Amino acid sequence: MDKELSDILKKANKDNKEQEQAAPPKIFPPNDPYDYLVFTQLTRFSGFQKLIFLIIIPGGISTLFFFDNMSTTALMCLSIYGALLLVYLLINYFRFQKFKGWQERLPFALIGFTEMIRTKKMFCDLCWNHTRINVEQTKSDPEIEQVIEAALKLFCKRSEMAFYTQKIGSSSKHYRNDWKLTSPLSAEGSANPEVMRYMKDLFEKEFTIIAKKTSAIKSVKVELFSEEFEVRIQIDSGD
Repeated sequence: MDKELSDILKKANKDNKEQEQAAPPKIFPPNDPYDYLVFTQLTRFSGFQKLIFLIIIPGGISTLFFFDNMSTTALMCLSIYGALLLVYLLINYFRFQKFKGWQERLPFALIGFTEMIRTKKMFCDLCWNHTRINVEQTKSDPEIEQVIEAALKLFCKRSEMAFYTQKIGSSSKHYRNDWKLTSPLSAEGSANPEVMRYMKDLFEKEFTIIAKKTSAIKSVKVELFSEEFEVRIQIDSGD
């Protein structure tokens, strides 16, 4: 066989062998619903960014030492920053302790949210599932049903803040669905960890108020009806 033709065959066989020997996808262990990672994803202003808090900010303040007559100011700023950081860490610690068991403290049964946490890659806001929220009333009450519908509408509106622009040419063929009501007692859409934070707000705020005032909410069920898929963030090249 001609050498150039033979080289084409060898190259194709090499590529096939590399694909066969590719490492299998990494399997992540399920998340504990009350571990610290889940806390930082479901609670605002709770993430401790070590690079920012321990290097960038102190480093920026320390540059004052290079200026004449600024050493005292630099020391004072570092002292104030250290005190504020300590207060933040203490507050965050108590917030984390309060976070534990929040589902069990709800005045209604929350079904499926723990399973959602265990299933999802909670560390990655780029990972999504198509999701459904369904409310079961203790008894049919059209007036309370309207209030539940209004609470779901508020959640749908809030969830829009988590929907960044999809990158063209993303590795995923899936597309996120905006949240919308499918009935007065249910809503569907796509969810990543940030949307789950808005779900938690819905459960702890509006639904809790309704349940405590009326005892009308028997349970809230969260269901995933798709595999997890990735949607990358679009980066504007300026072209």
